[in-house]
Amino acid sequence: MILDLVLAVVNKKSDEHQTGGGLAPSTAIWAFVSLVFLVSAVALSWDCNTKAGTDMLTKVLYAVGAAVFSHFYLIFYFVYRIILKNSCSM
Repeated sequence: MILDLVLAVVNKKSDEHQTGGGLAPSTAIWAFVSLVFLVSAVALSWDCNTKAGTDMLTKVLYAVGAAVFSHFYLIFYFVYRIILKNSCSM
């Protein structure tokens, strides 16, 4: 019984190795899109805080927050900055 389980695991791993293994295409696409959102949110946060003249520590903290909540930050930025036309400058 245990030998059968071990052989099943070994065979599954060798099948994954033969078929290429790795990430599923949908997972790779989702990871890429999330990375694009993360970089975009950080860049927008950094640019807006630079225009507003905030100090370096505050810019870094806001950039980290934008990175952690990138999807929400991009929605906020779109609504608050673009639709409501609130500029980044002081």
